[in-house]
Formats: sequence, C-alpha cells, structure tokens
Amino acid sequence: MAATDAALVTAGNALNAKHKFLQLHSGAPGAAGTNNIIGGARRPLTMTVDADGDLIMSGSIAYTGLTPNGAVQYITIWDLVSSGELQGSYALVGDNTANSSGEYTVTGGSIPLVAA
Repeated sequence: MAATDAALVTAGNALNAKHKFLQLHSGAPGAAGTNNIIGGARRPLTMTVDADGDLIMSGSIAYTGLTPNGAVQYITIWDLVSSGELQGSYALVGDNTANSSGEYTVTGGSIPLVAA
C-alpha cells in the first residue's frame, strides 16, 4: 500500500520536529554519526514540510574554518546541538569541497527520507 500525501505530511511534520541541527563530515559518519566530523559545532537547521511530505531545508548554512580545499562528503541531522539522537545521514552531491579559504555552504533543498 502506498501512503497518501496526507499521511506523508503527518510523518514529515513528526520528523521535522526532531530535525534541528546539521553537522558536516569529511567522510562517512558511521552508524552513530560521530566519525569524520568537521566544521565545529552543529548549526541550527530550519526545514518545512511540503504538500506531499517532503522535508525541505530553508535557506543555507555557511561554515568557515574548514581545511582549505578539504572534502565535505556528508551531513548528519540531529535533534540536539550536542549529544542527542542522530536523525539521519546523507551523502552530499555536487561540490563536495571547501573553498581555498576553508568555507563551505550547505544550500537549501529536499532531504530524502529513506530507511537505512
């Protein structure tokens, strides 16, 4: 059975209530989300839920102080600014490198919801 859009919106809203902070990783974050962390502290994440339940990141999140031209391969999403519960990890596509000044910006877009 396929879920209805209304059911997906309900699920999206429940998940969005816990998707509050974003962390960068230079490689695979591992099952606990604690490997290859870069970028210092987690940054606040704002998301909305669209009409068919997709979580959409609002705006962008800029990081500085990274290794110049260093790899930025994954993001993890957390419910708390420190410790807390890992909500998911996602491989980044496109430009996966900090610039020569050690800056990287995660831009808004859809976060895919798939079971691990």
